[in-house]
Amino acid sequence: MQLKRLFIAVLAVTAVLFSNVSTLYAQTTVINRAPSDTVLGLGFSPQQGQAIQSIPIQVPPGVNNIQPNIVLQYHAQSKPGLLGVGWSLELGAIERSTKNGVPKYTAEDTFQLLMSGGRQDLIYDENVGFYRTEIEGAFYKINKIGESFEVIDGSGTIMTFGGTDDAQLYNEEEGVTSTIFRYALNQIEDIHGNKLKIHYVRHENQLYPDYIEYNFDASGNNPLTKVTFEKTLRTNSHQSYKPAFRIKTDYYISKIKTEVGTKTQKEYHLTHTPSPGTNRDLLTAVSVLGDDGVTALPAKTFSYFNDKGFAVDPSANIPSEVQFSAPTTGVQEYRDLGVRIIDINGDAYPDILKNYVEVNGSNYNHINKAFINNKNLSWSENPNYQLPGVCDESLESCITFVHELETTSQGKVYPDFSTSIADVDGDGLNDVVVHQRNLKITITYPGPGNINYDTGFDDRSYIAFNNLDSQFGSSTPFGVAPDDTQFMFWGEVDDGGNKSYRLETMGNVLADVNGDGFADIITSRRATEQNDINTAIESYKRVYLNDRSGHFSEVPSFTRVDNGYTDFAQGGTLVDLNGDGLVDILYRNIINGVTQDHVFMNHGTRWIEDSTSPWKNVSVGNTTDGSTKFTDINGDGLADMVIATGGVSS
Repeated sequence: MQLKRLFIAVLAVTAVLFSNVSTLYAQTTVINRAPSDTVLGLGFSPQQGQAIQSIPIQVPPGVNNIQPNIVLQYHAQSKPGLLGVGWSLELGAIERSTKNGVPKYTAEDTFQLLMSGGRQDLIYDENVGFYRTEIEGAFYKINKIGESFEVIDGSGTIMTFGGTDDAQLYNEEEGVTSTIFRYALNQIEDIHGNKLKIHYVRHENQLYPDYIEYNFDASGNNPLTKVTFEKTLRTNSHQSYKPAFRIKTDYYISKIKTEVGTKTQKEYHLTHTPSPGTNRDLLTAVSVLGDDGVTALPAKTFSYFNDKGFAVDPSANIPSEVQFSAPTTGVQEYRDLGVRIIDINGDAYPDILKNYVEVNGSNYNHINKAFINNKNLSWSENPNYQLPGVCDESLESCITFVHELETTSQGKVYPDFSTSIADVDGDGLNDVVVHQRNLKITITYPGPGNINYDTGFDDRSYIAFNNLDSQFGSSTPFGVAPDDTQFMFWGEVDDGGNKSYRLETMGNVLADVNGDGFADIITSRRATEQNDINTAIESYKRVYLNDRSGHFSEVPSFTRVDNGYTDFAQGGTLVDLNGDGLVDILYRNIINGVTQDHVFMNHGTRWIEDSTSPWKNVSVGNTTDGSTKFTDINGDGLADMVIATGGVSS
């Protein structure tokens, strides 16, 4: 067989932000990607990465330091927010935690404190009867009072979260008392009665800061100092269903103005420009006007690495035996060589597994190899990461990606072995799961005119857990998976010695549907091979949530629309379209030049079709023929569409 040279294509798009900094701030610098030592504000360090650029907004001083701490923070992995992509403005809030999935809005929910770019879990201390931060440091006493929170620091200063209706983010369709997701900071008061008040406006379930008042007179009604926020309509809206309802962000903050009395002190103008690649709003400049509202100080500008395309890197050293496919003869034009790219050891670098069973008569050769990423565009074989299991004629404990089969009528075939890769136990390490349903039919002819059928089912379910030392443990029965959730149906017919096989997807997939970090099982398929795409059977529409111990329980309330466009066996595809951490369902098919588009957004507890979805306005791609896949190509945290069909890749 002719060997082809292997290359690695290195994507030229990076998430590095550059700034041209005026003398107002500092000399021109390139922003360092390394984490900073501290974060401005109350001193919380974010749990997942830190801001690599901070722009403090200068505000008039407050009595006894009761004044707002306003900081614009950039991090490459931040989702689109009130300042555009990558930037955040956090004035302080308490939110329901989504670490274990979308909130239930019951006593089971837990909370997190958000301040200065950091996020701390709140733990209820039954001994003292109030909440505290999981990592002590600020010594806060935190009480939930009705539909608000009160946080008291060591000096006696009281911070109120969600104390007013405009400071509560909830689903307006269901009412304030049942679905408050976010309690925004709305007041600070010290022991001397000095106050600061924050006011918000609500639009499409999103909260926008409106104005901040402080330095009140003796009556407590008339503020001397004010900070106002102005907003502008975005180029394209951002939607999230993380709270189990839709939050739509239609605006971004475009100006911040500080005032003392009736006189303006400073105006910060935030310039946004649509990205040429994604059309999403990017913060490209921050300029400051003086107290006359006219004189502009030199602006701080930002540019974003936005190179596109791929480049061959000849220095890449890919092992020669990890080719993905090879031409063959017979019913299959190409055969899958059992090579999978997967992060095995949890270091966020892609490793390579090769697992393939060759069959020649009664001889079985199980190729079982693992290649660990050396972090320098090379991989080295490491036997410690081989998959467990014995792959011989019985297949009783076999875990592999491809297993050859010899047939009489079809020649040698190379079926996928129904092996999925997902983090089943939520430890951040990928596990390997085999989950099959096998039907074996043996036909014999005992005499003239006599035919006997011997039919039997054989379900194979095994899991190889990735251990804490990042090595795969021995395969154990995957008996905790519900019946009828097998990934593949494998049929074998032995007709008097002539063997044939049938492989069919069962419409069951492993995916984290509720955003808790644990892989769940979703069933979505039609019961028959009907031509009517709208025909679906209710019994084949199920969601089994992982209870975080590897057991799965059906959740009847987690539903999808009852039609075939959500059929995973017929083109329905799970993909997080809006970057909120919840997988949505996309269906695209082109029949006689007519495109069929259907988008079903994940609301945290169900999928609902969005007939006006912006992801329908694409003229390419087909999820029914295997030509279209989704992955994050440019490192911005959003799924991109990759199409490879007819010899042309896009």
